[in-house]
Amino acid sequence: MGEENGSPAVSQFGLVDQVTAIMSSHQILAALFMRERTGLGQEIRTSILGSAMFLNYFNILMAQLGGFEVPRHTRLSDNPLRNYYRCRDGRWLMMTLTPPDKYWPVLCRAIERPDLVDEERFNTDQKRINNSSELVRIMDEIFATRTCAEWFRIFGEHDLFCAPVNRPLDLTGDEQVLANNYLVDLLHPTMGLVKVPDYPCTFSECRIGVGSAAPELGEHTREVLGGLCDLESDEMDRLMEEGVI
Repeated sequence: MGEENGSPAVSQFGLVDQVTAIMSSHQILAALFMRERTGLGQEIRTSILGSAMFLNYFNILMAQLGGFEVPRHTRLSDNPLRNYYRCRDGRWLMMTLTPPDKYWPVLCRAIERPDLVDEERFNTDQKRINNSSELVRIMDEIFATRTCAEWFRIFGEHDLFCAPVNRPLDLTGDEQVLANNYLVDLLHPTMGLVKVPDYPCTFSECRIGVGSAAPELGEHTREVLGGLCDLESDEMDRLMEEGVI
């Protein structure tokens, strides 16, 4: 993301941390399966660096095999038919129309600009890419004439692939999100009832998902020490007073 030759773009907070946790869970399950089959236990390791590189698999591969770095995505220099546009109400609409030559005439009809179909600058995919900056500016003007909901409806009527770019709060009322239970209610001890993303995979024979909020600092100290170390309550009180725990 960002302009070519611009400064690095910072990813959202915790993104690679979450990916690393997912990779670790895969490791654990694979190791448990191997132990079940072979009886052999093993040490497993991963890292944030390794997970971040795996997440950028395609970019690293292209740098070696293609001899070039995958260009950063910018609205003006990228594929105009795989792009996002701001609508009249300030919302953004993302569209992905592939193969482009198939959908170009349909798009022009949907936006009520049939004159663009055979326009010399845009009548092939390569020409649209070569003149992408100019085409994106034209599309910006067109999309600014209607709301995101209006364009979403129009695109649906023409069987064009698109979706609103949701903001976090938009997801709490999204029809698809609610139908799939991707957000669930969670009672937090300090924040009250909040909606949190649930585990996104389902199983036919069991229900898994978010069960409780993350514990407060030291919330389970007594429970864990009592179970693992067989410590009585008064002994734990003494250790706390002495700053041991």
